[in-house]
Amino acid sequence: LRVGEYMDLDVTSASSQQITTTSNDNSVVEVIGGREIAGRAPGTTTVTVKQAGKSQPVEVTVIKSNLVDLRIDPSVITLVSGVATPIRVYARDDSGAEIDVSPDRITWVKQPPLDHAELDRTALALFGITPSEESFPLVAQLGTNEEIRAEASVRVISSPLVSTSIVELGGDELLVHP
Repeated sequence: LRVGEYMDLDVTSASSQQITTTSNDNSVVEVIGGREIAGRAPGTTTVTVKQAGKSQPVEVTVIKSNLVDLRIDPSVITLVSGVATPIRVYARDDSGAEIDVSPDRITWVKQPPLDHAELDRTALALFGITPSEESFPLVAQLGTNEEIRAEASVRVISSPLVSTSIVELGGDELLVHP
């Protein structure tokens, strides 16, 4: 794991009991979701995955990396109104390795207007709200570093399966949006 990198441990089990993850040293590796971890500082620590009285320790080494650019994938995002679409924000280091950036290290400089799309900053997903013929910029940067930025174009379209309709309620009209 590299400093600033975000990773899902992809733990699976036949049991339906909850899986928990803990880090022995949050300053090196922090657990930021149920099974998601983020590298915080160079070093080595143990991350323990537990379920129903069983546990599995995993040794994690975090290395320093020199991040040189940031990307949003896809770079052209077409959202369907009423649907959430995941995006990926990753950086490349000076060796060319791709690093999924921890959501808390991303500063969102510009995003589509809230009446057209909503950005879930934690899950890295965009939710289409109101269709528009216009495309909107989505701009992210790595923390406070204005030199490491990424930009994508976002457009919201109508769902081909859902139509907007007007419902009359005792003389009042209510616009029902998909």
